[in-house]
Amino acid sequence: MPSLPVDRPRHLRAAVLALLTPCLLLAACSSSDSSIASPAQPAPAAPSPSPTTPSPADAVRQENTLPGDPSWRTAVKRATDPTAISGYADKSAVDPGEPVRLFVSTTADRYTVTAYRMGWYGGDRARRIWRSAPQRGTVQDDAGYIAATRTHYAKWDPTTTLDTADWPPGMYLLRLAGDAGREWLVPLVVRSPDAEGRVVFLMADLTWQAYNEWGGRSSYTGPGAREDRSRAVSFSRPYANGSGAGKFLGYENPVVALAEKAGIPVSYVATSDLADGDDRPLAGAEGIVSLGHNEYWTVAEREAVTKARDGGTDLAFLGANTMYWRTRLEPGPQGMPLEVIHKDTDDPVDGPETTVRFRDEPNARPERSLVGMDYECYPATGRYTVTSRDFFLFDGLAPRAPLTDLVAVEVDRAYPLPGTPKSLQIVANSPTDCAGVPTVSTSTYYDTASGAGVFATGTMGWVLNGMRPGSPRDTRQFVRAVTSRLLERMLDGPLGERYPSRPNLDRFELGAQNTTGTVEPPLRR
Repeated sequence: MPSLPVDRPRHLRAAVLALLTPCLLLAACSSSDSSIASPAQPAPAAPSPSPTTPSPADAVRQENTLPGDPSWRTAVKRATDPTAISGYADKSAVDPGEPVRLFVSTTADRYTVTAYRMGWYGGDRARRIWRSAPQRGTVQDDAGYIAATRTHYAKWDPTTTLDTADWPPGMYLLRLAGDAGREWLVPLVVRSPDAEGRVVFLMADLTWQAYNEWGGRSSYTGPGAREDRSRAVSFSRPYANGSGAGKFLGYENPVVALAEKAGIPVSYVATSDLADGDDRPLAGAEGIVSLGHNEYWTVAEREAVTKARDGGTDLAFLGANTMYWRTRLEPGPQGMPLEVIHKDTDDPVDGPETTVRFRDEPNARPERSLVGMDYECYPATGRYTVTSRDFFLFDGLAPRAPLTDLVAVEVDRAYPLPGTPKSLQIVANSPTDCAGVPTVSTSTYYDTASGAGVFATGTMGWVLNGMRPGSPRDTRQFVRAVTSRLLERMLDGPLGERYPSRPNLDRFELGAQNTTGTVEPPLRR
């Protein structure tokens, strides 16, 4: 699809309006008396009031006052046997009213499909939007295999078509419930009509699929270990992990609940929506947020997000190992895309879209030029240590002592290398252990010429642990408060314009050589 131009930076629009407003008022006040209706010509009757459209924030608040339904959690517990029931949708994301085909296999005689919109809803975190009549169950076990790329895919027939016409935009889970008690989940994004005045959440379906082991292989592993992994993974198959929801439940759903509880107007966008360079899902957004684990990006997706930043849209990265692998989509079996990820093996495509790390040749573009820092290592443990207590997101919230259970799984850090933003400010510098190797992880912030600000946490533990009910109380309170403040201030206008960064990279002793993340680690959770 052709790209639409990104709007002018918001601060320029505001300045133009400020200059025009006095002129408009002066023109209204200088009208001649002849334009006023005389007694012989009664003034036209005032138009009858028309219903007002709620603001994006009001719409979210109103939606979350509706009754919730916690029964979706049952599926999380019961989705343990994909041979008993499992399924997938023919699309990751749809516009409201666009049909969705489901492909379901089950040993149950009957099953139902229930659609839940994820949010806050008084703590239930979901509202039931629709439920099907009982559907006849059937076992589908026909599978395909592409030997050249070690790709598994399901050759199933569609079983149910959903009509999304009355579904409000949002992030959805489709609950498949068999009459024998087994259940499964299928993730689905229902897009907002536009992102104007909203914060975009990137739902990382490209990363979910890379880790999907359905059929016996993912982009990480296979029957013969790492060398036997898939070089391309198919969207035509269920997610074998996360109760069928991929990585959504652990790395994304906590932020969805937090944002909707606070009334933040969110536009949900699947990363595959941006894979071909269509940047319309980002146009007019106040901010773009990459959630806890968003590792796989196409070149076009990176260009779309960079263009938004350069147009004045704030960015936030609430994880680590972001935008690490360069991937691409190609047509695949069953009419669904293939995600190509050759990594360090020979890719038949030689050029800008070769599927290696973004920091590798050809066309090396390390992630630090957008995120602010590079991926450092796995597995990581450390104590989160704030170094800029007066940083606008930390001010009044930063604890005196380092926080536990926050530096975890994978981490990033700032590098004194070309491509690192010159305005980069390190706001946390945390001593970290990676499989016995001492290093640090950092949280960073930088401003840009467009007025946008870019914040990155540098740890996967931010969402996965920092928003988990069982995490230490001080860690949980800090993460939730900082994240809430971040989202609220994104809505107020460009962060970098109101909160300029204070460059301080040279004050920290940071090595220029990555010694712990040079070799791709084995399969991670």
